[in-house]
Amino acid sequence: MLTDYHKQLIRSTLKGPTTDPKTGYERRVAIRQICVERMPITDPERFLRAFVDALVVAADAEAIPYGAERDALLSQLVNIFVDELHATTDEEIELELRRRNTPPSAQRVISDTDSTRAPR
Repeated sequence: MLTDYHKQLIRSTLKGPTTDPKTGYERRVAIRQICVERMPITDPERFLRAFVDALVVAADAEAIPYGAERDALLSQLVNIFVDELHATTDEEIELELRRRNTPPSAQRVISDTDSTRAPR
């Protein structure tokens, strides 16, 4: 269910300080990438189990000692995975793919739900 590349991404989520916001963002992006690449997901419970298993193997490979800190980190990553799994829908992926394939010169349609703030 998970490729070797996905397992590498999971292992990469275990690196870096747990309190650094940049690391947290990078973890979420890596987990989101796994979810997006596996869409459509027909059996989310099995996918979750595969993720947790790969996460435990990666934590062992990274020599993260057992204890409260390891449990907190793994729990945090599982929570992110569940959030991303539910946030990643077929429609969102299709929309993102259309955005990537739209030439910069194409007309843009702004809806009432779009943000009027400029991106940072």
